[in-house]
Order: sequence, then structure tokens, then C-alpha cells
Amino acid sequence: MADFQIKISPKSFSDGRIEESAEERATQGLIAVEAGGTCLSECFDDPSRVRQDGPVVPTHHLAEWLLENWWRLRYEPQVSNPDANYWWQSHNFTGIGEGYLWPDITITSDGRLTVIRSVPSVVTHTSHFGYFGSPRPVILPWSSVERGIDGFVENVMELLSTKGLRNTNLDVLWADISAERENIALGRLRRFEALLGAYPDEFPEKELRIRLADSAALGDEAVDELAAAASGRGVDSMLTAEDIRDMSNGHGAEMRISDALALNDRLSTDCSQDKSAAEVGVSAAREVRIQAQLGDEKMDDRRLAEIAGVSVRDIDKWTRDQPISFTLSNGGDNTRMVLRGAYHENRRFNLARLVGDRMMWKESLMRPSTDAKTYRQKAQRAFASELLAPIDAVVDRMNEDYSDEKIEDVARQFGVSNMVIDRSLKNNRVVDRDDSDFADAA
Repeated sequence: MADFQIKISPKSFSDGRIEESAEERATQGLIAVEAGGTCLSECFDDPSRVRQDGPVVPTHHLAEWLLENWWRLRYEPQVSNPDANYWWQSHNFTGIGEGYLWPDITITSDGRLTVIRSVPSVVTHTSHFGYFGSPRPVILPWSSVERGIDGFVENVMELLSTKGLRNTNLDVLWADISAERENIALGRLRRFEALLGAYPDEFPEKELRIRLADSAALGDEAVDELAAAASGRGVDSMLTAEDIRDMSNGHGAEMRISDALALNDRLSTDCSQDKSAAEVGVSAAREVRIQAQLGDEKMDDRRLAEIAGVSVRDIDKWTRDQPISFTLSNGGDNTRMVLRGAYHENRRFNLARLVGDRMMWKESLMRPSTDAKTYRQKAQRAFASELLAPIDAVVDRMNEDYSDEKIEDVARQFGVSNMVIDRSLKNNRVVDRDDSDFADAA
């Protein structure tokens, strides 16, 4: 698949601005945003809707925006609330502003893969300018997007340099980002801020360091997942190691890893950068079902509890709602599990997610299961869907009837929620996905 690119074709224009800056004059050009061989910035600039590859704008505005939001574009997954303004301003080109009509292109990363969407303009009979958009989102590894951003920024810096403009704001931003990417400790801090939905230095560094210190008790990756779960709500809203211990002691149940299905050394699923979280989760679940000799039969509570290494009574147990599900290892076989969910079907699903996390991520002190749309959480959800309701068996029972009533009936047969069946059908491309589903499936 072709890489992500932002091409510049030098082209001058005048929009009547009295105070046009030197940087704006130096970097005027037509930009073409391409991903996966598709032009996402294609537009028209006349009533006859003649196509051109992109808008003519001062390109340094886009370059600066990409660098200002680089860490959030790289690590911040899409939030549950699609209308969250703080998120859109950092992931959608329309947030660039500066008085220009930018394409409605959104960049979303789950930490591994990136979804790039281009939405068409709302066109009226009086419209003289607009964007055609793309019929389908494009999914690429972040490494491809990073190369495209770097190449574009360097081209814009060269345009500025040839005009005698050096030490500009773009030069400063590029120097800062380059240093942060090379410094392991500083890069760790920037990633953590991005997962929290924050810009660099938005929170006091002391507060961030306190939260990062929880890695000693929970693990680096677990702390990152907790940060993503608190995205947009502030660092103070993030669960701490003390919170996790209190929940574990007060509401947890024993999980006997030595009694659980031991597939860790035999599981061949590779959580690689080239595979989507959905592919990884489904593949891992299928291996588990084969090793457990389940075939396509329903996973009842007794079998699920055996595979997880818990008592079947713990699936039925519900004291009060917890913010997340998780397991916490206290050394050796001493592991505690907390399940959230007021409904039995939800607790089954969350337990299956925790099983999947153990199968796919080998070593982890804490295994969080949250609502965040990180790669790890999406892989968990895909694993649980396939483990509890294998797609081949689901399709067979649907019998080409994908109505809401049939989905409810099949969900009841497998002991899962309607949403699990609906999402599984979409992720496995049995039925068409909405654009909003790609952030979950990629």
C-alpha cells in the first residue's frame, strides 16, 4: 500500500490580505494529501466542480500544526465522545484555522496503526469551493504517516530557507520535536501527556512524574492504558496504583494463573505493527478455542471460568460498579481480578478480555481492561468477541438475516450483548462498517 504523503506544488495567490506575513508569501502552494494511493484533499474551486489535487494555501500553517500536535497524533486514540472539541482540534485539519478552508481530514492513531479519514464538504448550489472527500478511510502503519509528515515539514523548511527565512517558528518546532524523539526519557513524558489528551507541558511535570512512578507497581504499559482511559479529564482523574490496590483488595477475586489455560508459550499470534488489533485479537481467540477443544460451541460460564483460572461464582458476583476491569499480580500465583459490569453478559465479556490480554501480552503486573481505543484495548475486545461468539458460528446462525431482531436472538444464544454481535459482523466485514467503526477495528 502506498505511503502517506503531503506534496507541494508551488503556486502563488492573493486573497487580499493587507498583513500577509513573509512566511505566508514564501510557502504559498497547492498541497495534495495522499494516503494509500488515494488523494484525500481533492477539491474544486469553481461552479463547474473541476477537480484539483488540493487547496492553494500557505503551507507552513499545516507544517506547524502537524508539529504542534505531533505527539497527540502519534499516541492519542480517538475518544469515546466524537464531539470532544479538545480532541478534534488536534486531529482534524480544520483545526488549523488561520482564515483558510482546510480539508476535513482526521488522523487517528491507536499507537500502532493510523486511520485517516477525509469527509466531503457540504455543498450547496451557491458553493464555489469544496472538498470531494474519500469514500473510505485509509489505514496505514504510523511509521508511514511519520515519514510523510517529516518529508513535508522538511520541504516547507526548505521553501522558507530559499527565501532567506531562517530560525522561524517552524524551525524551532522541528528542533524541539527532533530532540524529544531522540531523548528516551523526554519522549516517554510526551507520550504520557498525549495519552492523557494534553499538549506538552500542559500539566505540571511534577504531577506527571508522580503518576509515572506508578509504573513500578503496575508496569509501564498498564500506566499508559490508565492514562488513555482518563484522556481529556485531567491527570487528577487518572486511577493511581493506590486506587488499583484498594479496588483489588476490596472488590477483587482470586485468579489462579496456574489453573488457567496455559497457552502463553504456544500462542503464535504476533502483535506486530502490520496487523490490526482486530486481526490479532481474532487470531489469538481462535488459537485458544482450538487448544481448549471448543469447536464452534457456546462458551458457557464453567468453561470460561476454567480457562481464566477463576471460580464460576466470580462471574456472577457484582458488588458495585467499578471504573475498569483488571488483574493485578502480587507475585507468583497470587493474582487478584476485578470485574466491572452490572449485567452478566458484560462481566463474561470483560473476563474474556482479561484472558485475551494474558494470551497476547505475556508479561504484565497489571492488565487493565478499559473503554479506551488503544491498540491493546481493541485487541482485547476483538479477542473476547471471537472467543465467546466465533464469527463463523455467528454467521451460520444468522442465516443471512442481519436484522436487529436476529442479532438479539444470536447474542442471547452465545451469552453476549447485541453490541458484541453487531461489532463482530462489522469487524469481520460480514456487513458494512460505518466510518466511525474504523477507529475501533483498525
